[in-house]
Amino acid sequence: MSNSKLITQRQLLLLIMGCQLRLGIYTLPNRLIAIAKGSAWLTLLAAGVLIWLSTGIMYVLQKRFPNLILYDTIYKVLGKWLGPLVTFGYICFFLIYGTSILMAFRDILHVWMLIETPEWVLSLILVIASYFLGTKPLPSIARFTTIVMSFSLLLFVIFVVLVLLNYSDHIVDPLRFLPFIQTDVKGFLAATHNGYIYMLGFHIIMFALPFVEKGKRSHFTIVTLGIVGTLVFYILFIGIITLYLGTMEVTLIEYPWLYLLKGTYWNMVDRMDLLFIPLWLGVIIISLGITLNMASKGVQKLWQAAPPKFVSLFLAVTFFLLTLLPLSRYNQQQFNLIFSFVSYAFVFALPLFLLLTAIIRKKQLS
Repeated sequence: MSNSKLITQRQLLLLIMGCQLRLGIYTLPNRLIAIAKGSAWLTLLAAGVLIWLSTGIMYVLQKRFPNLILYDTIYKVLGKWLGPLVTFGYICFFLIYGTSILMAFRDILHVWMLIETPEWVLSLILVIASYFLGTKPLPSIARFTTIVMSFSLLLFVIFVVLVLLNYSDHIVDPLRFLPFIQTDVKGFLAATHNGYIYMLGFHIIMFALPFVEKGKRSHFTIVTLGIVGTLVFYILFIGIITLYLGTMEVTLIEYPWLYLLKGTYWNMVDRMDLLFIPLWLGVIIISLGITLNMASKGVQKLWQAAPPKFVSLFLAVTFFLLTLLPLSRYNQQQFNLIFSFVSYAFVFALPLFLLLTAIIRKKQLS
């Protein structure tokens, strides 16, 4: 395989971060601080440990079948009868996962920026952009992700500096982080669950690792660095929100980061929040495009005669049609809550089941 068809380790790191960051920058502070208060950063650490364990299982499974992506591994381990059923389950998982991201970001655009624009128009624009990215091979998506993530992370640092400068005369209270545990066990687990779900996206390694070229470090070291990078990003981000807004205020603000940016200005530039949203759009498109790509590979595995572009177009249309479902805000939240628990089956339970089955059937599979 030529180098142009491979993913470098640096690209893998940024690919993992790009898949994990997506919407958390908008809604994660509210979801965590409202439950865990000043100990929200600690629940992120706990979620990071769980994610590291999940990726460890995926990595060991991938190590047994180094040249196979997830769907090929499923067929290899489970056979031609159970394999298609599990593959279909993953396709549905990626469809719902992508739709939830799409609807959530569409709501942010509609509420915060484009109030008069119909929601279906916003959904259509996001789907079209995701389709053109999702039809590309994963190494090409990885190269695009490297450019977008490098640019987006640099811009985020600039925005953070501007926020700190504008709020330099604001009274901050480091004691908001004390005591370390500010919630009961139930609240800590609930916040950890939210942190885990908002950092989903690490399952990209089950599709990307076969294309990653060898480097000085092991692939698992790079995967770990990607998770740590996301974790450090979110912990610092949550810390800034906690210091400058406070735990009580964040519970009343759905998008705390945009609220901070709304009061930030630089020279003649006002409403930095309206500038940030389109600049972070690339990260959202990356997550949607990769999700579409992963789902399309599953459909192609089930229906090998189908043209790849037709499959991607069919799934993109499905994404769009799912966003048109007449769900109220409450029903949407309840569905997302149920789906968040179902997600554990696809990012933890099934990879573990595949690994244990592969170990038990070692002689047969070889």
